[in-house]
Amino acid sequence: MALKNLSFKGGCDVRDYKSLTNKKPLENGPTPDVVRIHLSQHTGQICKPLVKVNDEVKVGQKIGESDAFISSPVHSSISGKDLKIEDVLAADGTYSQAVVIENDGLDTLGYEVKNNDYKSLSEEEIIDLVREAG
Repeated sequence: MALKNLSFKGGCDVRDYKSLTNKKPLENGPTPDVVRIHLSQHTGQICKPLVKVNDEVKVGQKIGESDAFISSPVHSSISGKDLKIEDVLAADGTYSQAVVIENDGLDTLGYEVKNNDYKSLSEEEIIDLVREAG
């Protein structure tokens, strides 16, 4: 395979093969019956769970939080019932907690937009809204 269109010394134009799918329609994948949402999703501090077993959980609800310097809250991607909080194997080979949620199929939202006029908010208020929204 001949390399062409070198953009910098040592660089190459890698084929992306987008022609295989760029004219295909978008489709929704199947919705899982159960999800495991890790409370460690970044290099920062691991979050502590905010929900308990048998709690009802909603889409976008904050389910994990840490007040450490480098941290970010974790939010639910589905609505349903918290089945358990368990230790699970993470991608880096360590174990961390995860919230196990049984999907109710309703996609009930756990938040509402409180202020659509972002221009009237202070910088701190905007940062807080973004952080809390995940």
